[in-house]
Amino acid sequence: MPVCLLRSRSKRPSTWVFDMEIGKVCKINPVENTNTFMHTVSPRDFNVLPGTKIALEKTFCSLVYEYNGPIALDDVRRAKYQSYPCYEFSHLESYIAAPILINGEKYGTVNFSSRRARARPFTEADVELIKLVGNWVSAALEKENVQKELKQAKDAAEMANRAKSGFLANMSHEIRTPLTAILGFSETLLDKEQTKEETGQAIESIIKAGNHLQQIINDVLDLSKIEAEQLEIENIETPVFKLLSGIDSLVGERAREKGLTFDILCRLPLPRNIITDPTRLKQILINLCDNARKFTETGGISIDVAYLEYSGQMCFTVTDTGIGMSHQEMGNIFKAFTQADTSTIRKYGGTGLGLCISQQLAQKLGGNISCQSEKGKGSQFIVSVAANISENAEFADEIGKADVQQQEHARKKAVIPQQLTGKVLLAEDSVDNQQLISMYVRKAGASITIAENGKV
Repeated sequence: MPVCLLRSRSKRPSTWVFDMEIGKVCKINPVENTNTFMHTVSPRDFNVLPGTKIALEKTFCSLVYEYNGPIALDDVRRAKYQSYPCYEFSHLESYIAAPILINGEKYGTVNFSSRRARARPFTEADVELIKLVGNWVSAALEKENVQKELKQAKDAAEMANRAKSGFLANMSHEIRTPLTAILGFSETLLDKEQTKEETGQAIESIIKAGNHLQQIINDVLDLSKIEAEQLEIENIETPVFKLLSGIDSLVGERAREKGLTFDILCRLPLPRNIITDPTRLKQILINLCDNARKFTETGGISIDVAYLEYSGQMCFTVTDTGIGMSHQEMGNIFKAFTQADTSTIRKYGGTGLGLCISQQLAQKLGGNISCQSEKGKGSQFIVSVAANISENAEFADEIGKADVQQQEHARKKAVIPQQLTGKVLLAEDSVDNQQLISMYVRKAGASITIAENGKV
């Protein structure tokens, strides 16, 4: 450690290197304008304690930091610094110091000082020695920092490894459960003695399990794209009320089927259109609403929509009356592969990826997600995204007939499949997918030609 260089070899109260009273290794913070004594040695009647923090200009270290080189002062009273704050505060009469650089950046100083002027002036050899001392301390601190960084990296890697191990264990359960349902109910469809009602229930269970499995795979793919910085974000004109209507159609019905209320509250005026990625914004809101529905047994869910003029952002606040979270649990919810409480995995399921993905998507859309919650009293997630509207953008001061028609159109579009005309060319090597897609395309009214690959 650098402090060993400052210790006295004799019992007299002076440091042995330059025959000075006080020795210090200091860390300078120019932003906070402070100088902190990291390692010190001093006589008992002038006790300089490690950890002491002083305004930078009140210490001679400010001179070293400014000049970025060694300084040697034999008698401060005869130098130009006698009127400086560093002398008026410390009354040190002699001082020698060199800067400490870590990875080429200014860090602080190593310095030796005394309350008396020197009988023998500093020599060039003394200046060269303090430069060597500064280089040695710099190297020692760099090594210490590298060791700390390696330990932090190791701890982070071990934590990530534990999280991913837990994730994989949970993922195997999350994947096997719907697969078991899909395979099991599919086999029951081969039973000719099965009633029409039982067949319908089996088909519904297969679809539900398949949707759940698809969501798991989509989450994993989205996270991998985000981490690889390969996720593409669109910026297109997005009708606000149409977007909200789509959310109500998809999530509102599920919430009401569970016996919950679901309301969308618009804080007018709202821009009729914003520039964003509607697919990703909808993904965020659906994920938050589905989470709210999953963790809420009684009461309801609401989305409060507002335009924040001061920041130019749209704000969506999703509130529920569910189980809520403690302050400690809230610290984990946006981390990949984790959930607020491991017990929620056993009871409610889930991969622990949804909120992590949603937050990163919100940030890519020019905003963020924050959370407020209280155990047993529900949660509130606040989503902000950049609106990117122009100065002459049209605002809705009330929800008029055009907005209602837009909402109704969005609902009908979500329910009624579009009829197609013309011909479709499908390049697909999977026979099962060929049959499935062909069936959907023909039912939609178009004809289809199949090729086994793109080359064909």
